[in-house]
Amino acid sequence: MSLSRCSQCGASRGPARLELDVAEPGTRHHILLNSNEAPLESEVAVIRAELTTLDASLAFLDDEIARLRGQLEQLQEQRTSALSYRAQNRSVLSPLRRIPPEILGYIFSWTLPAIGELIPATASPFTKSPWVLSHISRYWRTVAVSDASLWSLVTVDYGNTRSDYPLPLVETQVGRAKKLKVHFYGCETFDHQPQIEMFQYLVQHAPQWEELSVSLTPRLAPLLSILRDRVPLLRRFYVQWPSDPGSTIGLECFQNAPSLLDARVHNEFRYIPIVCPAHQLTQYQLDCPWEMHATILKEAVNLIEARILVDFPDNEDWRNCREVLDLTCLRRLFVSHAEILKFLRVPVLEEITIDFDEGAGPEILRDLQSVVSRSSCILRRLCLWGFDLWTTTEILRQFPSIVELAIIATTRGGGELAATLMKRLTVSTDSNGAVIAPQLRCLSFACQIEAFINYPIYMEMVTSRWRAGSLKTFEILVHSGLLPDADVRKRIAVLCEEGLDLVFLEGQDAERGIAGWTFDATWNY
Repeated sequence: MSLSRCSQCGASRGPARLELDVAEPGTRHHILLNSNEAPLESEVAVIRAELTTLDASLAFLDDEIARLRGQLEQLQEQRTSALSYRAQNRSVLSPLRRIPPEILGYIFSWTLPAIGELIPATASPFTKSPWVLSHISRYWRTVAVSDASLWSLVTVDYGNTRSDYPLPLVETQVGRAKKLKVHFYGCETFDHQPQIEMFQYLVQHAPQWEELSVSLTPRLAPLLSILRDRVPLLRRFYVQWPSDPGSTIGLECFQNAPSLLDARVHNEFRYIPIVCPAHQLTQYQLDCPWEMHATILKEAVNLIEARILVDFPDNEDWRNCREVLDLTCLRRLFVSHAEILKFLRVPVLEEITIDFDEGAGPEILRDLQSVVSRSSCILRRLCLWGFDLWTTTEILRQFPSIVELAIIATTRGGGELAATLMKRLTVSTDSNGAVIAPQLRCLSFACQIEAFINYPIYMEMVTSRWRAGSLKTFEILVHSGLLPDADVRKRIAVLCEEGLDLVFLEGQDAERGIAGWTFDATWNY
């Protein structure tokens, strides 16, 4: 087969469709094709000639296919280029190009990661906001770089060896910010010299600090003394030692901080003496003997929220203390031991969280009765970190003012106990059945790592109370992996459509939620 081709495009000048000379029915050739008969010697030459013709046809077809594929690839490349160029032209007309910088900056502020997304530092900072915003376009970069509020959060974590936040990068960020929220996490097993150099640089900018969260090492702790009289804007701090600090040290660097409102110190090995302007504080958290708490609380006349932990039992005489402290502004309180309530008068207290000691139910109930009677306060919310059935139901029975109940289950046994409590809180269809705490408007359950929620039982309780007309909100906080199945999700969706408010959090968001329930520093999560 010989066909001429176009000199410009290479197309054949032959017929538009290649016709094959197929053997006609009834012919000897057709019979051979449709049977197993052997051809005669005279027929072999005919078959071989047919094969030669077909080979030429196939070669022609292969050439045509290759040529057309080449043309198709070329056309596809041209189409891709045209689509890209069209998108570029459309982007010129995009409303985003006309967004005022102040509105774009506000949008950018919603892209900033929470502390929990930055710690541990496992990825380059350039993959997160605000750094990534400066690599989109010239306009975005101009807006991002000029908005000082986007650069205020400086997070440096040496607890993860994969962290990559060198000093020059921090210098650039600090240069773009006006006020600073410094979160610095030292590590004893990491080379101490880079940590010291980084912290010393940040201390140079202490007058810009609004917020400080620092995890200290023995080599970093002495540097805090430099902060004395140098933090005029500091509103809150959280200082922690993840290990034994060794020799007893004190925190006196914040005693003249004129803007300080929130002071928090934590060390599980020994208490850290602290001197701060207690009369300014509205929020407070400290692990220390009761005597030290009492010294600070006597001056903390403006305290609204307190997290009081007495975790150092070297001196048990505090339980025999007789002095009662007046906290006239306190509305939210966490106590590590219910006995602490014996030493407080809190007339406007509304929310209380108690770290539940196993087997101490009667004492917890008695101490709660004592503080409410002494203070004439009206409790609105109760949170129990750990619980038992008798104490929980008795508290609800004796304090009808409690309209919000939160339970934190910390063990697998706690999860099973929570299921039993849910059954007791379920409103029976029997009109003669007594309802426990019919006034509850909000029910909240949280499960930490080993605990679990029995969703079918939970949904029965929630549904029954919603139908009874009192429940308005329910909250579920779970560790990752403890999610409801499709049937439970469907039932939840039905209740939400009817008007019930749902808060469902898992993982890091759940941890932040539990921190809020226990009056921990949510800004540090």
